[in-house]
Amino acid sequence: MRRNQRQAALVCVTNQYSCERLILAGKNLALSEGLELKVLCVQPPEYASGSYLAEIEYLFAVSRRAGAEMIVYYRDDPVRAAVTFIHANRIAHIVLGGVPDPAGSAFISGIRAQCARIPVSVVDETGGLVLLGSGKSRAEVMG
Repeated sequence: MRRNQRQAALVCVTNQYSCERLILAGKNLALSEGLELKVLCVQPPEYASGSYLAEIEYLFAVSRRAGAEMIVYYRDDPVRAAVTFIHANRIAHIVLGGVPDPAGSAFISGIRAQCARIPVSVVDETGGLVLLGSGKSRAEVMG
């Protein structure tokens, strides 16, 4: 970890256009907490060959407009790749896409287990952040 590096909010995205709302929610979080914004996309190695490049390029553009650095890794173990990135950077808050049952998501469970001291929020269908473990939206937690 670089000591002079600012703390950051990390948004984890997939290769879907709809991940734009995650980046925008992460941008709002980063601005309100005075954090840098980073975007991470971990895909299986076979996805590196073109079929999802338009979506990835779109998310690069969204990230750039949001003032974020976006990193893409092609790895077979997305949890391990993300956790390695989190530990190598000064990540102060992790933002993930909402799923019907976060406890049933191997990615979310793996991140929470290995990064237990870092707050994790999911973006709901309206673009709002819900802090995992609290059952409350970020607005309720802040208010």
